[in-house]
Formats: sequence, structure tokens, C-alpha cells
Amino acid sequence: MRAYRDRHGRRWKSRLLAEWLSSTGDEGPELRQVRNAFGPSWLVTWRLPD
Repeated sequence: MRAYRDRHGRRWKSRLLAEWLSSTGDEGPELRQVRNAFGPSWLVTWRLPD
């Protein structure tokens, strides 16, 4: 998550959610595993630890 955020900037979560919903993004296998395990709605409330 942190690497994705660093690569995509301030709106990283919106971009990742769009990729998860379309299943056509460059999120990589690890983030796809998270999506498959928790679902896209989980991302909305999850916060990256500081």
C-alpha cells in the first residue's frame, strides 16, 4: 500500500479503488490478493498506518 501511495500521490486510494473495480490496473499481485481477500469496500475505510 505504501509503495502504491508513493507512486501515485495524494489521490492514491481513489485510483486504487478504480483499478480494483475495473480489474485492469497496475496494482500488482500483492494488492490484488488484498482486494480478493477483503473486497473493494474495505479500502474505503482502511487507513495506511503512519
